[in-house]
Amino acid sequence: MTSPARWSFFALLALVTPFGAAGCVSVSTARLRASATSVVTRALRSTDADERLRATRIATHIADPELGRSLPALLEDDDLRVQAAAAVALVTRSPIDVRESASRVLARVFQGNEPGARLIAFDGLRALSDSLGLLRKLTTDPDPALRARVATELGTWRPSGSGAALFAEGVLKALAADPDPSVRAGALRACGSYPTLLKIVEVGLADRALGVQLAALAALERLDDSLGRYTALASSDQRFLTLRAAVRLRRLGHDGPALDAVRAALADHRPEVRVAAMNAAGELGAAAAALAVPLLRDPDPAVRLAAARALIHDGAAAQALPALRIALGGPLALEAADELARLGDAKGRAVLDAEFASAEPARRRLALALLSPLPGAGTLFERALVDADAEVRLSAAETVLRRFYR
Repeated sequence: MTSPARWSFFALLALVTPFGAAGCVSVSTARLRASATSVVTRALRSTDADERLRATRIATHIADPELGRSLPALLEDDDLRVQAAAAVALVTRSPIDVRESASRVLARVFQGNEPGARLIAFDGLRALSDSLGLLRKLTTDPDPALRARVATELGTWRPSGSGAALFAEGVLKALAADPDPSVRAGALRACGSYPTLLKIVEVGLADRALGVQLAALAALERLDDSLGRYTALASSDQRFLTLRAAVRLRRLGHDGPALDAVRAALADHRPEVRVAAMNAAGELGAAAAALAVPLLRDPDPAVRLAAARALIHDGAAAQALPALRIALGGPLALEAADELARLGDAKGRAVLDAEFASAEPARRRLALALLSPLPGAGTLFERALVDADAEVRLSAAETVLRRFYR
């Protein structure tokens, strides 16, 4: 059994946390924190593997001493995903014997054939002695999610050792041509860390998948910030790419071409393009926000909502309020209520409160996510921590504990 002294890491974090010091926490706040810890602790013993996994992930990311003491036992859980999640947390921040046990679990997971567990274990890859060898093996894994993780990893971590940089560049070149668009996107984003791969990024700008094009543009911003390149992109016929290039032009101090790109997109017959134009307008300042006002009367409700958000983002919330209140009676009522509630509007808050009273767990989960950031959520969390749905309880517990153990 692990002794409490071995978990001084968690205890120390609790002591230095803003709300963890004695005398700084009200009785009600302390009770809420204790209830949240209890919810997670019970979930760690649940017969439902998915519930245990969610609880394990909470325990690994929050420095709650009580939850931390539960982690070593989870290395022997019946579910390999739970083992992997616990091992990721323990492989770097625990006593040596526990770290060794965690390393063995991760090695066993990587040798197995359960993609979900291997994807979780990936977060502990760097702590293993043969990390580069494992990474090399995973570049051809049949699971595209794992190949995408390999690409993402190489964007932030350059393995040490002879030839490691060439290895990383070679892998990214191969993954940038992967048949799966999520893998290509991950590879192109990572290419932004390698100036030698600029040509690969340029090819990605013409990819058939929009997500890949946008990933290539994000990489390009790190490799080549020349005005001419973004001006050319902003005047192309690839509307979504054009709008992101327009935002970059604005940040480079060139408003004219950026606004021209937004105007052109607003004339597009596709609602999704007009929504994207409004999203861009929200980042382009007051001049672009003025373009949003006519879109408050667009025939498509998603465009109207995007226009309202653009105005709010640029400090013109008063102009957006009427359109948002009208939207409360339409198909995007919840999204409109969220915007209104963030502005302190009582009608928006009332809609979200009513949604949290729904008999459908999925609706309560969404309402909780929208209500959690708002002021005065203490009572909401008290209700959510005793909800009949495990996901609602755990979501509330995680939010409470993150606030307490910041």
